[in-house]
Amino acid sequence: PPSKSEEERKRLKKQKEEEEKLLKQHRANVEKFKAKVETKLIEFIKDGTRTNYGFQPCNKMYRSIIHEVADSLSLLSYAFGIDELNRYVHIYKREHPPSEDELIVRKRGEDWNEETRKKLLDEKQREAELSNSNTKV
Repeated sequence: PPSKSEEERKRLKKQKEEEEKLLKQHRANVEKFKAKVETKLIEFIKDGTRTNYGFQPCNKMYRSIIHEVADSLSLLSYAFGIDELNRYVHIYKREHPPSEDELIVRKRGEDWNEETRKKLLDEKQREAELSNSNTKV
């Protein structure tokens, strides 16, 4: 019968082969995701009607891949979301960067749309009117 050290070596070899197989599979999944992101962003660049594009929430590793691909295509990318579970990446064309107001709203975890934009403008107008009335007194 094989010695215990022989059995141990075989077990370790098998374990190492499994780990290498999993690592290879992980790398393939990452490359597949990267290619998919690149395809989506190239389509976004070609679409003259869109100025920004939002990805679904994903983990830190996938967000970093999205940022990397966006940067390689000369796009602006920002990550938004309150906690790790709902953080997502939003992409903008360089010629149409997000406004400061949009960045503030998205960083608070809120959606940016026409309604939000109008609401923010109304708030700013009220604040301006209040400060004007206070300075006149």
